[in-house]
Amino acid sequence: MVKRVLVVEDYDDTREMMRIMIEKYGYSVLEASGPYEAIEKASEFHPDLILMDIGLPLMDGLTTAEAIIGKEGTANPNSRTSEVCLNCSPSRCFLTASNCSDKN
Repeated sequence: MVKRVLVVEDYDDTREMMRIMIEKYGYSVLEASGPYEAIEKASEFHPDLILMDIGLPLMDGLTTAEAIIGKEGTANPNSRTSEVCLNCSPSRCFLTASNCSDKN
C-alpha cells in the first residue's frame, strides 16, 4: 500500500518542490495551500503523514494541526497519522512532531 502524505504550505514553489521530492520516494502526495483546505483534505485523504508550515495565513500551523487532530475521521484508520510542523528561517530551523493518536 502506498503511503499518503499531505503537504501544507502557502508558497506554491515550496509546496511543489516538496511534492516532487516526496513523490520521487514513491509516496502519494496531496497538497493544501492553507489551513482550512488542509483540514478538509486531511478528512478526505486520511494521510499517513502531514508536513505543515507553521507560518500559514489565517491560522498558524500548530492550531491547524490541533484542528486536524481534533476532527473525527481525519486519521488513517490503518496507520497512525503523524503531524510534522516545519518552520525554517536563515537564523533558525526547528521541527515539531506529535502523534495524532497520542493526544493528551
